[in-house]
Amino acid sequence: TKKITEFYSEELLRPQIYLSLIQARPIKVSLLGEVVNPGIYTVLSKNNSQPSLVDALQVGGGVTKESNLKEVVLIRKVYNQNFKYKKTKLNLFDLLIEGDLSQNPILYDGDIIKINKGIPLGKDIVSLSAGNLTPGTIDIYVLGEVKNPGMITIQNKTSLMQAILLAGGPNNLRNNKKIQLYRLNRN
Repeated sequence: TKKITEFYSEELLRPQIYLSLIQARPIKVSLLGEVVNPGIYTVLSKNNSQPSLVDALQVGGGVTKESNLKEVVLIRKVYNQNFKYKKTKLNLFDLLIEGDLSQNPILYDGDIIKINKGIPLGKDIVSLSAGNLTPGTIDIYVLGEVKNPGMITIQNKTSLMQAILLAGGPNNLRNNKKIQLYRLNRN
């Protein structure tokens, strides 16, 4: 506002300029490593606030169960130092369990978020799976002796029996002891 006012003061006697931001410009970030859908994403601002690390991870589908949430690496270009990169480690575990918002920084255009593989979190994985860093729904296939075999979309943390019931339930109850679960890992 000050620069525009100075510019127009050469032409006008008393220029009054009022600026308001209608919408922030979206930013592009790279998500690498143990993210459900790694890649380059455009992250939009919510409620005219700049997007944060958690916003970007949500756009990428969340984190995998092998992710090391205690050492998330944020890589950022530092423009005043000849375009060098600066790395910082963040602890998303503290953010989700302790509520430490300093571990959820605002992102800038060109930031790179890298999540490495880590040690499984054990009992803490249950509390983290209810958070917003994991996908809310997943696609599964229920095949065989059910009323509606095929792919269905279920909520995260749905039990095996609930999935069978969502597929219409078993055709008959005589084969209910031969249920098999196949899980495909990313590797």
